Amino acid sequence: MVMYALQDYIGEDHVSRALAALVKDWGFQGPPYPTSADLVKYLRKETPAEFQYLYDDWFENITIFDNRAVSANYSQLPNGKYEVHISVEAKKYRADGKGQEHLVPLQGLVDIGVQDSDGKFLYLQKQKIEQEEQAFTVTVDRLPNQAGIDPLIKLIDRNPDDNIVKVQKQ
Repeated sequence: MVMYALQDYIGEDHVSRALAALVKDWGFQGPPYPTSADLVKYLRKETPAEFQYLYDDWFENITIFDNRAVSANYSQLPNGKYEVHISVEAKKYRADGKGQEHLVPLQGLVDIGVQDSDGKFLYLQKQKIEQEEQAFTVTVDRLPNQAGIDPLIKLIDRNPDDNIVKVQKQ
């Protein structure tokens, strides 16, 4: 699951190059064998600077998110499209091995999504999340049905069931 999320963030080409380099350097050799720490080193080399934080969040620390869609409403525009306003809350925690958690600053990209009544995405883009409460306005081509933050649950979330809400007519 983490590898698919990493591929989504940094791109399939970057992940493929990292894996190819790992296999080139370590393949068909005897001990010592590569570890997951070695894999992370190869992946880090292929990761753009703006995504280096992912390794701290996903591999080196216990990071838990508390993302929640607060509300979503829409209005139809004169051109037939729909303007969707989405309010979300996001918190990020780090935990030690004993379960003690502490709030840490939010800085990163998280998917914001809008779906139609069939569950197809009308909008799915990573947005910068730097505050606990944020609002987004997006324009979609078809009638929206639900919207939220991290709708595909790529992040470890305390309560993933509250990441999307029904979109109400404004």
